[in-house]
Amino acid sequence: MTTSSSGAGSAGCTVAARLSEDPNVTVVLIEAGLPARGRLFEIPALFSQQLKTAFDWDFETEPEPRLGGRRAYLPRGRVIGGTSSMNTMLYVRGHRHDYDTWERLGNPGWGYDDVLPFFKKSEDNERGADDFHGAGGPLAVSDPISVHPLLTAWVEAAQDAGHKHNPDFNGPEQEGVGYHQVTQRNGLRPSSAAAFLEPAAGRANLTVLPSTTALRICFDGSHASLDEECVGRAPCCHRWRETGPAGEPDRSRKTEAVAGCVARRRAGAGASRSRRPSPHSTGQAAQAIRGVAR
Repeated sequence: MTTSSSGAGSAGCTVAARLSEDPNVTVVLIEAGLPARGRLFEIPALFSQQLKTAFDWDFETEPEPRLGGRRAYLPRGRVIGGTSSMNTMLYVRGHRHDYDTWERLGNPGWGYDDVLPFFKKSEDNERGADDFHGAGGPLAVSDPISVHPLLTAWVEAAQDAGHKHNPDFNGPEQEGVGYHQVTQRNGLRPSSAAAFLEPAAGRANLTVLPSTTALRICFDGSHASLDEECVGRAPCCHRWRETGPAGEPDRSRKTEAVAGCVARRRAGAGASRSRRPSPHSTGQAAQAIRGVAR
C-alpha cells in the first residue's frame, strides 16, 4: 500500500485524530508540505498569498476543449491541513441526491441519511443544533461576518428576479440564493489541522512527519516497513516488528494506510515494536503541526 504524499490534508488530519483516540493504535501522519504557521493560514483574506507558492501543489487540468484548449489552474494545499489551509472556507456538504445515488450504485452506508449524523457530529455550528446541523463538534461553522455590499446587492437582485431565498445550503434543499456559511470562528480560519489534529497533538501514539514523502509500505510476513523521503535529510525507514507469544508472528494485527495515515494496532501482551525515533513524535507533534512559534 502507498500513502498519499499530501497525507495531512482535510481527510488525513481527521482520520489521524480519530484513529489516535484509541491508545492501542499507533498513528504516523505523513505530509509532503510544511507546517501551517502564522497568520497566513488564519486570516481568510490572505488565502491568495498562498497560491503558486511552496504551499501550493499548483495542479492544472488537461487541456479543456470548452476552454479553447487551455488548462485550468487547480490550487491544492501542500501544507499540514492540506487545501483546508488555503481554500475559501465555504461550508458545502453536497446534495442529498448525490449521496443517495452513490448508495444505489452499490455503496451501502453512503446514503444521505447514513452520512448526515457524521456531518452533525463533526460540526460546531454557531446557529446551534437542529435536524441538519450539530453543535459542540471540532469543526467551527459560522455565518460570514464580512459581507461585501456587492454580494448583498446581488442576493437582493436575484430575489427581486424571482429566485427564492435559501438561508441554509446544507439544509433541506440547496436551490435558491443566499449567503454560504463558512468554516470560520471569530473571523479566523480553523483548518482541519487546527480543528482535528491540534487537539490530538499531545497523544503519545501520534507521530506527525512534515516535509516528508511516503515512498512505499513494504510487507514481509508479519513485518511492515514504511520507506519515506525526508526533505533536508537522507531517506529513512520506519519499521514495526510484531510478534506473538513465544516470538511467533501475530497475524491478528494489521497495518493500514488511509488518507496518508499509517496505523498499527497493538494486541495485548507479547507485542513489541521497533521504530527509529522521529524528531516529530509524541511531545513535539504540536510543533510539527503548527511550526515554530509566531
